[in-house]
Amino acid sequence: MLYINSSGRLERKQNTVAFIQKDGKRRYLPIENLKEIYIFGEVDFNKKFLEYISQKGICLHIFNFYGYYVGSFYPREKYNSGYVFVKQVEKYLNPAERLILAKKFVKGAASNSIENLKYYSRFISEIGAVINL
Repeated sequence: MLYINSSGRLERKQNTVAFIQKDGKRRYLPIENLKEIYIFGEVDFNKKFLEYISQKGICLHIFNFYGYYVGSFYPREKYNSGYVFVKQVEKYLNPAERLILAKKFVKGAASNSIENLKYYSRFISEIGAVINL
């Protein structure tokens, strides 16, 4: 994984990728070892860059100025969303499968809530009583 927090430009340079900072400094990225790039700064890139990371199977995730998720670029061959969508529809069309999944979602949410309460009970003693209900 690579996290980019500064502003600059991502470019394909022959068979690698370079990150060019606003001050002109160039840093070559270890493209063969990357699976994901997370962008938090103001970063420019072009279609050639996207084509190259797609060939290498690298995902690109973009966040805004405040750190909120904006979107992702997934390589077509590696992350074929059509297959996942078909499987989701299959589950949706089967009421018994849908109920099983819904129960798992609720159970997971409840479990996460309890873990959060346990964490905060270390700081707020009144929360301990809520957990034991």
